[in-house]
Amino acid sequence: MTTGKTQRAVVGSTAGHVSRNFVADVHGHAYVPRVSVRSDGKVIAELIQFDTHLKEIAATPLAHYLGTEPPGASHGIASLT
Repeated sequence: MTTGKTQRAVVGSTAGHVSRNFVADVHGHAYVPRVSVRSDGKVIAELIQFDTHLKEIAATPLAHYLGTEPPGASHGIASLT
């Protein structure tokens, strides 16, 4: 059913990282990368899962997402399989 309503969720990011792409599944869940800095200064990347109400329900570590470049050099999600 199409309602015409829109919703918004702030995922958060750091150090100039921007992902212009996100993924949605057949259940209406959205997946968006989040890059953050831990209290020890380490930069981490996670894939955040939102339900149909845009409630954050999971965070999966992305061990190789950033590579060796600074977060601002990442192109975000470029493809999926």
